[in-house]
Amino acid sequence: LSECFAFMFKNKPLLLIMSSNLISVLGGIGGTFSVYYYYNVLGVNSLSLLAGLPGTLTGWITYPLMSILEKRWTSRQIVVRMSLMNAAVTALVFLLGFKHYDKIGVVMPLFMIQGVFGAINGSIQAVIPTKMISETVDYMEYKTGKRNEGMAFSVLTFMGKLTGTLATALGTALIPVVGLVRDSASEMMVISESSPIDTKFWLWALVTIIPAVLGLLNLIPYKFYDLEGEKLTMIQTEVQRRREEASVKMTKEEA
Repeated sequence: LSECFAFMFKNKPLLLIMSSNLISVLGGIGGTFSVYYYYNVLGVNSLSLLAGLPGTLTGWITYPLMSILEKRWTSRQIVVRMSLMNAAVTALVFLLGFKHYDKIGVVMPLFMIQGVFGAINGSIQAVIPTKMISETVDYMEYKTGKRNEGMAFSVLTFMGKLTGTLATALGTALIPVVGLVRDSASEMMVISESSPIDTKFWLWALVTIIPAVLGLLNLIPYKFYDLEGEKLTMIQTEVQRRREEASVKMTKEEA
């Protein structure tokens, strides 16, 4: 574990990507409240399956389309622009459902639209940053002469588990804050009768606008990320040149 952290702090581009992943915990709280929204506001848990269906299909379609995006934008630009697009759509969903968040006929189409764009962004966030991590391995090989994919992706695996745990913990900590209590009969979290706030409204906000806005904070580290364009091409070209020289040298020594 100490070696993973030491490697990460030596690799600035990797550190920025992992910092973004860590901050993304704030945008992951929406998943915790989704089931509570459907149960307490709409009254039908199974509607979440219907709302998520278009997004599930769109998520798979997004994967082969990423190569088209990479021809137009750098990896950093793809991550940033898709995140902004997703946040804009989610904000629009929140505003359109602002006064009708308890009406199934209004919010279900909105959730489907949100799910489509969320799935597009989610698919991109699952692939592009991982590709960028492989580029940070090239960076470290250029910088130190040593290549360590295993260490880089160990950091990614560790951070994935950490952020998942923190997102769940943060969401759980907010449950009583928004006025939910456990019902002893059903064992479900229900709205407290003595809640001083409009819990239904806050549940609506927690599955739409709040995670979207907080999720944008994870773009801050990308402001300082510069391993792209001419710099990345130069590094990868130099690394390849060094490999070829080492191969020729080794061949001569064996001869």
